[in-house]
Amino acid sequence: SNSLGMVAALKTIEIIERDSVIKHIWNLGSKLIDEVRAIINESGLPIEIHGPPPMPFFYFKNKAENQKMVNLFYTALIRHGVLMSPHHHSYISFRHSNDDIMYTITAVKKAVEFTKNGGF
Repeated sequence: SNSLGMVAALKTIEIIERDSVIKHIWNLGSKLIDEVRAIINESGLPIEIHGPPPMPFFYFKNKAENQKMVNLFYTALIRHGVLMSPHHHSYISFRHSNDDIMYTITAVKKAVEFTKNGGF
């Protein structure tokens, strides 16, 4: 009675293997994390990156003390067209491209500058 679900699952696994989906999302996530980590380290902002490459999470140390920075950072990301949650991991999908990751890295760089300047 569940044969349709099994067929769909097998086809999904076939596509994931054929298109190297897992390798793709790990490569993009690794690129994002490496580039963002360099930006953050240079900035001196109290941000850590947690999670595996396909699921990065930008975490502000002492979040309660740094709430204004959290708000500035994530608001700036939204203003630059990147929606990430300050409370949860983000996700790299197979549909993301290298251009999408580069766009996100640029948005993070702008958000870091905005945050460092106190929103000005």
